[in-house]
Amino acid sequence: MLILAGMKVGWITNAEYDKYHQLFRKKLDDIKNKEGNLQKAEDNYYITASYLLELAVKINNVSFLSKKEILACPKSQNQYPSASCDGRG
Repeated sequence: MLILAGMKVGWITNAEYDKYHQLFRKKLDDIKNKEGNLQKAEDNYYITASYLLELAVKINNVSFLSKKEILACPKSQNQYPSASCDGRG
């Protein structure tokens, strides 16, 4: 074994190699798990943003309806078109 500037340089045993290999694989697995969690968070962020935008558009459409028009809509119709309950928008 050669020693340069206080550091060992040379061969490692099979046991040392296995130990370092296991540490490396564990760190790699941890990184992959974190990456997966970040990807899920990013996907959920865009789904939520899209949902909120869609909801804002629906709220805007409903706000144009008068109270009488809203009350006149059948109970089974949960979504209101833009201007009336007859589906003409």
